[in-house]
Amino acid sequence: MSYPKYDVLYPKVRQALSQERFEHVIRAGEYAVHLAELNDYDTEKARIGGFIHDYAKERSDKDFLNEIDKRSLILI
Repeated sequence: MSYPKYDVLYPKVRQALSQERFEHVIRAGEYAVHLAELNDYDTEKARIGGFIHDYAKERSDKDFLNEIDKRSLILI
């Protein structure tokens, strides 16, 4: 499975988050790498997971609803 690389995600996440939240996800990504090393897991995947875990946290409900409409997704 292909997934986005950290250097591609970095500017997008940086732009989407406040400074405080961005600093948090940087630390989360670093800690995820530490845990991955301890558990013999892919460190790049762990870093990305930690880095993007709060990506949408500061988006409004309206933004989510617009994305749902734009992509013709169904709300259940």
